[in-house]
Amino acid sequence: PGCDDLSDDDRVVTRSTGSSRRGPAAARNVGLATASGTHVAFLDDDDLWEPNRLATALATFETAPVVVTWSRFVNEASGSGRSLNGDVSEVILDGLTPSLGAVLVEREVVPGFDEEWHAIEDVEWWLRLAGSCSVTTVPVATHLVRCHDGRRWGNSGTERMTENLRLLEVYADYFDRNPRARAFRLRRAGFYALADGEFAQARTLLWSSLVARPTPKSLWHLARASTRELAQRW
Repeated sequence: PGCDDLSDDDRVVTRSTGSSRRGPAAARNVGLATASGTHVAFLDDDDLWEPNRLATALATFETAPVVVTWSRFVNEASGSGRSLNGDVSEVILDGLTPSLGAVLVEREVVPGFDEEWHAIEDVEWWLRLAGSCSVTTVPVATHLVRCHDGRRWGNSGTERMTENLRLLEVYADYFDRNPRARAFRLRRAGFYALADGEFAQARTLLWSSLVARPTPKSLWHLARASTRELAQRW
């Protein structure tokens, strides 16, 4: 969507994935295969960049091959994000991974996206990227995100819950070393189950998250899920 608006710009090259249902990982892989510059950046069709987005990231590339800026919603005046610097391989999944629209990577080191993942392909990509490259963060919001009420590709709670649980299985060794990341991923899966009204499943996942890493916040989320489950029964 929106490509027709750029059809007269010689700097823009469009390519087809060959199918409208191959998902975002396939679309990004086509972009990576087409890219010819020294750096790669991503921008989904529904998001925006500040005018200084690329210049801000390029100014710090001497410190790491991966530069991350912060993101903000289009209706907010300021943004925030994680400060990821150096080797972040063991902490990258401790919290939300940076939005792809806030990332700039040297093309020589950027990995492709695994098209087997449809809902959290960016999370799986980040895990592999962080395992091979250092990162630096510029604490300035240059990536603007739009909120959506409706469902977009791979955006249902069930799909995201399922893929979060599969990620725990595929990268079991990583999560065995990182209980904080395990707890966060289980909590995310619980949130998605809760969003789809699967209250019993949400409670089970949030309990597992609490066991993996006991925190007051995890306990609060578990209590919230249990309360909503009871309310549904009544």
